[in-house]
This record gives sequence, structure tokens and C-alpha cells, in this order.
Amino acid sequence: MKAIPISKRNRISTLLEEGYSSRTIAFREKVSHSTVLRIKNLKKQTGCLDVLPRPGRPRILTTRHERRIAREFRSGTCSTAVQAQKKLTSNEGVRVSTNTIRRALWRQGLESR
Repeated sequence: MKAIPISKRNRISTLLEEGYSSRTIAFREKVSHSTVLRIKNLKKQTGCLDVLPRPGRPRILTTRHERRIAREFRSGTCSTAVQAQKKLTSNEGVRVSTNTIRRALWRQGLESR
């Protein structure tokens, strides 16, 4: 699901304050009725319309780590996930599983044969 831009959220909030119905706003702004209600509840609960951080476990590998791993595979210095795992642990001090390395490679556009 695509995030709704803050400008559109502000317009929806303004229209709600002006007294328009949620269905009318949904039709005018080309969003669903439930989206308007969700924005209304967010404004009522938090007082702002900012994007809140999502729950879940934070990633161990940063995008910089993922790019570095992919570069090592493309250059040929690493040919297996185990080699990349050991190199990442020794160079960066980041301990991850081989499956995490494989997922990072997949996100970078590299797939196993």
C-alpha cells in the first residue's frame, strides 16, 4: 500500500475541520472512505499527521552493507553466502546468517543459479 503524501493528508484534515463528510472527502480526494477515517483517527489520537514508525524488528544490515555485499559478488571476491558472511563479520563486525546474505543479494537484484 502506497503512503499518502503529507500534503493530501493535510487537505483531508482541513476538509474534515470544515465539516465535510468523510464520504464526500473520499470522493473529492480520490481515496477510500476508510483512509479518510484512518486519517481522522490519527489526527485525533496523536494531534499530527506524520508517518509513524512501523513496528517490527529493525534490520541488521544497512543499505550500505547490502550494496557492499553485492559489489563483492559482482567483482568476484565472494562466490558463496558463507564467504560473504565471514567477510562481513571480519570487516564490519556484523554477524548475520547466510540466509540474510541471500535475501540482501536478492534485494540488490542478484539471484542464485
